[in-house]
This record gives sequence, structure tokens and C-alpha cells, in this order.
Amino acid sequence: MSACDRIIMSKYETGTVMKNRLNLYFHIVFTHWEILHILILLNHMTLTKNISKPEDLFKNLPTLETDRLKLRMLNMRDAGDVFEYASVPEVSRYVSWEPHRTIADTKSFLKQVVYQYEKGFPTSWGLVLKEDGKLIGTGGFIGWSIEHSKAEIGYVISNQYWNKGYMTEAASRLLRFGFEIMLLERIEARCFVENTASERVMQKCGMKPEGILRSSMYVKGAFRNFKLYSILRNEFFENAQDGNH
Repeated sequence: MSACDRIIMSKYETGTVMKNRLNLYFHIVFTHWEILHILILLNHMTLTKNISKPEDLFKNLPTLETDRLKLRMLNMRDAGDVFEYASVPEVSRYVSWEPHRTIADTKSFLKQVVYQYEKGFPTSWGLVLKEDGKLIGTGGFIGWSIEHSKAEIGYVISNQYWNKGYMTEAASRLLRFGFEIMLLERIEARCFVENTASERVMQKCGMKPEGILRSSMYVKGAFRNFKLYSILRNEFFENAQDGNH
């Protein structure tokens, strides 16, 4: 090889080394973004694999269990139990709906829930006591943004079962369903600023306060302020490892 050839080859090798170093640099810089992108794709692929259509999940709502409760689909036969608590003014004080005045109001509510099941809209489970099969409340998802991997939960329970830990038990199970099955990144919950009992449920579930939504809804003749809480996927599973869920 001539001196000229060696110089040309040396320049070629130097250029190749520089190119390889640049490739390595860009690989290191962009690797974490690639991993994030891959994880997002895998989430959606898993969701698509497990559920042919997202709405199928709520069309065939699975029964969930906790130590003392069974969370199942509501039906028209639940009218008596639902009316028992939904007709109590105390129970509906901090929700958007008025107390049920007649069993017809309750049946109308249940028909709406059944319709949501049929259409695959996010909706509620009935909260049933394992010990005697009595339905004591409802809890479920108010909305679900698949694009942003987030949802909101809501719940209500009979005043006869307040301060017994049932709602925290059910809400924690809903969070687990949201993160494990719906593959959510974030779950939110709201309550009237005056509703300290609902706020305690959120806190016991490991949710964190994010602030006050001022005049965010017009409810029962007035604009209402709401407290906003949320929990992220990693926070939920960290709490689970610590034995909090």
C-alpha cells in the first residue's frame, strides 16, 4: 500500500470512527425516548390483544372481589337495594343527582346503567356484601381517555355503611383494575370541597391532592368547587409493594 493509500485509508477510518461515535451518542441520547415509545406501543398492543375493542371491556364487565365485597354488574333486580340508599337526602347531598323520590327514579337510573353496559361506555359496578348479598352502593369509571391513558372514578355508598372502610376497599379495587386491566397511567377523582368523607377515601387509597377546581360544575342551582385528587401507575404499585393496597 502506498503512502498516499495509507493517508486516504487513515482518513476513511477516522471518519468511520467519528461516525460510529456519533451513532453511539445519538443512541444513548434517544434510547430512553425509544423505550418510552415502545412501552406505550406495548400497552396499546396488549390492550388490543386482550380486548378486541376497548368498549368490549365494559360490555362484559368482570366481577371483582375484595375481602368483604363483590363488585358486579348492576341489573334491574337491584332496584330495591339502590332505592333504599338513593332515596336518603344525606347520601345524595354531595353528588350531582337528587334523591330518588320513587322506585321509578331508581329504575330509570338502572336502565341508564344497563344501556351503558350495552354500548360499552365506562360505568359502575354494584358493591355487594359477601356476607349476605346486599347491594350497598356503586363505584366505577366516569370517563376513560384511551389516548392519554387516564380515567376518573366515582362512587357512592349507603349511609348505613359509612365509616366502616367499605368504600376505601372498593375504590382501591377499582384503582387496581384501572392500572392492571385498562393500562392507565393516571386515575383521578373529584369531590365537593365540603365532602370530607369522600376526600378521606381518596387519601386512604394513596391519591394525592392537586388543588381546587373552582366553579367547575353547575350542580343543584349553584356553581360548585371541587377538590381534585389523582394517583399515577408507579405510585399505586409502590404503595402495593408497601402493603397499602
